[in-house]
Amino acid sequence: MSATANQLETHIQRTRADLDSNIDELTQKVKSVTDWKGHFQNHPGAIAGLAFCGGFLVAAISSRRRLPSTMRSHSGLDRPTHSGSGRPPLVATDVWDNVKSALVGVAASRLTEFVDELIPGFADHFHQTPRRP
Repeated sequence: MSATANQLETHIQRTRADLDSNIDELTQKVKSVTDWKGHFQNHPGAIAGLAFCGGFLVAAISSRRRLPSTMRSHSGLDRPTHSGSGRPPLVATDVWDNVKSALVGVAASRLTEFVDELIPGFADHFHQTPRRP
């Protein structure tokens, strides 16, 4: 073998070793990113908050079904309106609905930030997707 062939072979072996090292490093990073138990141990409050908000969101969505008219009158959904304004008075259920909406908005924002840290570029694509009414 000539000197250039030996140099080429040495270069190829070094490149393979570098690639193996890069693949091992990438594998470790993927494992650390997808380790939900590790994330829970490092950020238990955030994960518990996400779980709470997720449960709250599921409950809010599932309770949006229309109630029968007999239940609406007992639940306060058939409220009298202000004189001339055409709007019902603000009651505790309205305030609670506003609080729920704010919590869901904050949770969605934090979840988007969290996923964007795990998957760079996620937030850009998420904000570009069309919204359903």
